Amino acid sequence: MTVAGVYRSFQLLEEEPQWRERLWDNIAYFLKGLKELGFDTGTSRTAVVPLLIRDQEKTMTFNKMIFDEGVYASPVVYPAVPPAESRIRLGVMATHTKEDLNKSLEVFGKVGKKLGIL
Repeated sequence: MTVAGVYRSFQLLEEEPQWRERLWDNIAYFLKGLKELGFDTGTSRTAVVPLLIRDQEKTMTFNKMIFDEGVYASPVVYPAVPPAESRIRLGVMATHTKEDLNKSLEVFGKVGKKLGIL
């Protein structure tokens, strides 16, 4: 059953290329917005975007504050990464609208300034 689902996914990518195009457009748009705000996203150019906070306590506080604003993300802290590499893991999808991405950018900017990250 799983193989059939994966096979159908590849068929859909060929039949509906707009999803792949929209994903890459969303990735570029979101990364540009994060960098314009002053966030460090490392060398990421994929749908998995790290917000490098580099402080475990601030990473956890940042994550709680964005969650309280309606944005879900995953904190990544020690032992998954060294303490000085703590980050928030974000995922960009083709189904995100520009409104979704802008809302997230607005929240990240607000929280980043409050915590002195930006």
